[in-house]
Amino acid sequence: MGVLGSAVLLTGSGTVTAKPGVGNNEKFDPTLVNVVNVADAEEPTLRLDNENGVSVQVQIHSTGASDGAVYTVGANQAGFKGKDDGKPNATGKLVPAECGEVITDVKTKRPSGDTWVASGFSGTATVGGAGCP
Repeated sequence: MGVLGSAVLLTGSGTVTAKPGVGNNEKFDPTLVNVVNVADAEEPTLRLDNENGVSVQVQIHSTGASDGAVYTVGANQAGFKGKDDGKPNATGKLVPAECGEVITDVKTKRPSGDTWVASGFSGTATVGGAGCP
């Protein structure tokens, strides 16, 4: 599990191969979409990152309250606002999570797309951090 600033990355290792569906055009790279656990948040929180220059939808699959949740994340919305992470003016979309839930998969697509495809997230991860007992 890698560490970026004070957030724990929820990425594993492996290769993601995505086959774009209708409406998922060449400007959209699904591997540039990821989910990060915000370990120092007062409440269990996930940060949805989209490094694409176009907005995307993100669908979370988990063993908890986030299962099936779909969020729209704007273009170039990734990283920490004001932190020294190379993207000081960028910020990922923060969404609520549940302590101890296991994120099992993250799918993405363009809002106009008809097919959910694999994102840059691989493996599994457990939500935790400062806001969890």
